[in-house]
Amino acid sequence: MPSVRALVDVPRPEAGAPGPRLLADEAGALLLYRATTDDAVTVIRFRGMFALRWGPPNDEGLPSHRLGRLGVQFYQPAEVIGSSWVDELQVQAVLPLPAFFLRLRHFVFPFHDSTIEVAADDYTAATRRAPMGEAVPDAVRDLIAGLG
Repeated sequence: MPSVRALVDVPRPEAGAPGPRLLADEAGALLLYRATTDDAVTVIRFRGMFALRWGPPNDEGLPSHRLGRLGVQFYQPAEVIGSSWVDELQVQAVLPLPAFFLRLRHFVFPFHDSTIEVAADDYTAATRRAPMGEAVPDAVRDLIAGLG
């Protein structure tokens, strides 16, 4: 049976208007959103990103959604342990790669208007004290510099 573990090292998004931004390619993803403190932007970097979803539920729909029924809470980043989504991804993969799917993790970020789910190997979280308009280009530059 799947369970949910809160990501206690990840700042919670602002409840009203977190303004999530997502930049992704086939190797990884960056998720940025306003944190609960003033002028703080959380930057989540996913390594080994395999798949992502962005859409419903919003905060009002979370309690009746499959994620809410699993225990995902409002505005609380979490990991789904024993995820059926990761199982579905393995079935849909063309080549059987059991070792790859054993290390794949399912991360959930519920926001006010939407939810972002990422299947990836791991993540790191950092907080920047800057407006979103400065944090996004800085995070992109850092990502590109790390690829070189």
